[in-house]
Amino acid sequence: MRKEKSWTYAKAGVDIDKVSILQKHALSIIENLSQKLKIPVHGLRGRFTTFVEINGLRIALHVDGVGTKVLVAQLVGSYWQVGQDVVAMNVNDLVAGGADPFAIVDYLAMEKPDEEIFTGVMKGISSACEEAKVVLMGGETAIMPDVVKGYIPGKGFDLVATGMGIVKWNAEIGSENDVLIGFESNGIHSNGLSLARKVLLSKYKVDDLFPYDESRTIGEELLRPTRIYVNLCRELWERRLVKNFAHITGGAFRKIKRVLKEGLGAILNVPEPPPIFKLIKEEGNVPWNEMYRTFNMGVGMVAITTRDNVDEIISIAKKFGIKAFLLGRVIKGDAILIRVESIGEVRIS
Repeated sequence: MRKEKSWTYAKAGVDIDKVSILQKHALSIIENLSQKLKIPVHGLRGRFTTFVEINGLRIALHVDGVGTKVLVAQLVGSYWQVGQDVVAMNVNDLVAGGADPFAIVDYLAMEKPDEEIFTGVMKGISSACEEAKVVLMGGETAIMPDVVKGYIPGKGFDLVATGMGIVKWNAEIGSENDVLIGFESNGIHSNGLSLARKVLLSKYKVDDLFPYDESRTIGEELLRPTRIYVNLCRELWERRLVKNFAHITGGAFRKIKRVLKEGLGAILNVPEPPPIFKLIKEEGNVPWNEMYRTFNMGVGMVAITTRDNVDEIISIAKKFGIKAFLLGRVIKGDAILIRVESIGEVRIS
């Protein structure tokens, strides 16, 4: 009997270990250039937002895209979701690092001028900006038929945005015995789509019914837009209820280590994975440790705090319509230990 193929993110074309090497190289370049120009770049370690200080203002910039989720949007023929994604990916990272986001500019590259793509994307961007209370200051639309391709001829596009914020809150690196609060995600968000597509779209079409909820299609489930946590995080910062945040995107739960002191890890008691992740696991025979270092698995944002703030944070999150729960605690060690009742313990490092 032929052994069933086991998918990983690397087999799907994204080797996050190699990406980490590139990121370390980029960090070295940033630090060297900062020293040469004598313009300090703050926050390179221990927070999600880097910033420079100019005339007393601590200005943060962030850039992000929606990755290969654009390919799912092409197949489904719906584009507002990735418009929301590109805003959410930026403003969530900014606010996680203690910056109050206030502006976005976008970059939309298309294979051909396409009004349906343009208007759909801009609808999503506009709506997301309104929700996050950030202004859209402009952007760039580029037509590049020799560069941008996609699943459907003429429908290729890529979408990126840059966000700007003012750093108002001082993020504190997590210490041993701090606790972690998880905030529920809205599904797959905008990372891990290369693996999700390889696994699911090799068996299903985007208009096939989602096996765990036949009121939705596979395409609709994959296109669920990234949740915007900005307004909740703003309030938690303002009330001084949190030390720091980790936005669970590329690299998934390894992101938590980014905001912990050297030599620390965490024990997480994670809820059962939402159905979309169960389906990817089942259809792709993906190892659990690969799932938890690739996808958010139902946890889109994590707050670092002290135990006496837990109940108040959970109550405030409920006010914003976001489910929150005590996720775990910070411990000595270099790994993230994930415990799920139906799975057991998963170790990622």
